[in-house]
Order: sequence, then C-alpha cells, then structure tokens
Amino acid sequence: MCGFRYTIGGKDRDGQPMSSLSGLEIVKLMRRHKVTIEQLAFRLGTTQKRVRQIRDLGLSDVYAIRDWIQAISDLDVGPIPEKYRIHNRQEEGDCCFCGFPLFVGDTAFEYAGAMFCSIACSRKSREW
Repeated sequence: MCGFRYTIGGKDRDGQPMSSLSGLEIVKLMRRHKVTIEQLAFRLGTTQKRVRQIRDLGLSDVYAIRDWIQAISDLDVGPIPEKYRIHNRQEEGDCCFCGFPLFVGDTAFEYAGAMFCSIACSRKSREW
C-alpha cells in the first residue's frame, strides 16, 4: 500500500474531480480512532512525511481513500460505491441516508446493497 503517487489532485476520465477526502477529515478520523502519525505510517507502509503531507492536502483517489480509512479505523469499509444512472421507474427511490428522491435520469450510487444520492451520503451511512 505504499507509493500513493496519484492521490492528490486526480481527475477521472471525464475531467471531473473524483470523490475526495480532505486533510481536515483525515485529521478528525485519526483523532476519533486515536491513531498517531507514526502508527498510520507503519500501517500504510509509507513515511511519516507522507502522512503529514496527506493530512495537509487530502486525498482524491477512491482506492487510496478506502485504504487510508481502513488503516485508520482497522475496519473493513466495504466495497467502493458503484455509480449508475436510473433508467426506469422501477429503479426510482430515495437516498438511504438523507432521503433525497432519485428519479429516472438521475445518477445514483449503489453501496452495500443500498441506494444513495452521492458518495458523501454512502460514506456517512457507514460513519466514515
């Protein structure tokens, strides 16, 4: 899990910013789980300097975000949310976290068997 070369400022294929985790959110998670910079660097197999850099700049790659959250919390955070577009009325529903209605043509995220309106809602549903 070392060598996070492409974790800062990345873009997806459409040129849109990827889901991100800010440095402040990483700091809050580390404090909540009582993980030091030294412990996190050991768990990730990286340097303390790299951990400090990410605490300042944040992460923008979903795979790196998953690895860092798992290293901080010692919990399996589950699969990465799958993005899809709602094509028919049978797929319509509400976000399982905030209750936002999702209709035909909207983009939704499937995560752990539930439907969400955004990656942020799917994250918050698992308390990360």
